[in-house]
This record gives sequence, C-alpha cells and structure tokens, in this order.
Amino acid sequence: MSNLTFTEKRKLEQLLGMKTGYVLDFSDRTFGEFVSDATGRNIFDERYNYASGSKANRLRAFWQKEDNATVGKLMGEMLNYSEQTGPLAEVCRLIVARMLQDGSAVSPAQAQAQDKQQEDLDLKRSQVLRQLKDEFLANSWQERAFAAQKKVHVPAAWWGREDWKKVRDMGRDDRRDAFVDRFKRELSYKSVKAWPIYGRNNGGALMYYMIHATDHPEAPKLMSRAYHATVSPSGPFEQPKLFPEPKNPASEGQEEGTPTQMQQSG
Repeated sequence: MSNLTFTEKRKLEQLLGMKTGYVLDFSDRTFGEFVSDATGRNIFDERYNYASGSKANRLRAFWQKEDNATVGKLMGEMLNYSEQTGPLAEVCRLIVARMLQDGSAVSPAQAQAQDKQQEDLDLKRSQVLRQLKDEFLANSWQERAFAAQKKVHVPAAWWGREDWKKVRDMGRDDRRDAFVDRFKRELSYKSVKAWPIYGRNNGGALMYYMIHATDHPEAPKLMSRAYHATVSPSGPFEQPKLFPEPKNPASEGQEEGTPTQMQQSG
C-alpha cells in the first residue's frame, strides 16, 4: 500500500475534482484506458471496487492497495494530462516526486516512528517560526524598527534569543545570513534560501526577504521557478535615497559629469 498522508490525499482529490465522484473529465472507458496505459492495472477490477464504485472511489482504493511507485506514476501522468498550473498543482507535483523517490511503502512500524519523529521536529519548528515571524525578514526598514523600539523584551521575543543586539548591529546581508543559518542549524531544514522582494516588479528598493525552508529535494526548483516567473526584477535596482534630488540635476551633471559622460571620458 502507498503511504499517502491524509493531507496529501485531500490535495490530490481537490486537484482532480473527485468530490463529485468523477476524476477530471474521464468517462468510464477513458479512465480505464488511461490507468491501464500508465500502470498496466485494470481499475475496474473487483479489488478496486470501493464504496459506490465511482471513478473517484476506485482511485481511492488504488491509492490504498498499490505501492508508492505505482501510485506516483499514475498521479504524475494525471497531473500532466490535466495541464493544471498554480500553487495546488505545484504541491501535487511535490507529492508525486516524494512517492517516486520513496519507491515503495514503509511498514506500519516505520511509518509510526517516522510520524513521531516528524511531529517532534514540527513542534520545534513551529516554536521557532513563531519567534522569527514565519516567512519574511524586513530589509529596508529593519534598522528603523530597531531604533524605534524602546522595550527590550520585544526584539528579544522577536528573535527568540538574548543575543538579539548582535542581529540589530549586523549589516543587512549578515542579518539575512543569520536568519538562514538559524533555519538550517536549529530547525534542520535541508534547503533554506532568502529570496529578495523588491518595491516594484521591475526592481526598485529591496524591501524584504522571503525565507523559503524545505526538506523536499524538488521544492527549491519549484520555488525558483515561481519566484522568477513572478517577482524577479528585470531592471536595475534603486538604492533608497537619503537626500532629496537637486532642483536642477542637469546643471550639476554639467559641472561634475553625468554617468554617461564619465563613462565616455574614462
């Protein structure tokens, strides 16, 4: 039997539209042909006749009776067939990748031990994540936030440790790296990356970092794809200005040389 979790099943069911008893747009004939082509199994065999015997219930029985490799292959083919995109589809692809990587189901005793280990790790992670405010690290206004906060216990609670003043005094790059390091060392995530989020779609000031932490080997690639398709800047970045622009920048450019003139003369 596969080791799909309850949550993973719900995600797949949502993507495949199984609530009504159907699976995508398959008829009985095309459903049978599709499963047979993908896995060599007869989905209308009596062993998959679960509850009402609908296509959705037969697929649920298939998840229960077949191993990870077989279920993962069928689900991967269905995802490709559906041509769906978006966050839910990406999550389902992660589920498929996990199943194909695992290869076969674990024993009940192994599953119980793994669940307990994961629960302990999730508890530790949730405690630290609450302290670190989950996913985002301010960049452009972090120094002002520190300077404006007069109650010592607030930044101490925010950082979750007594050495918060070291973080306050760090440069922005070092502070970013300190966050990434805590996710790796204390929470044991296999991959942690700080993705910069800018003030505008085409660049602008670096406003904050989105911290992406994951254990799944496919997740960094999916995150990179989503980031570059959505928020990756395509133009030059702007440094936040500390002083107003001169009233007549053209005249000042004539005296000292504009960037273009300086490049030509150099």
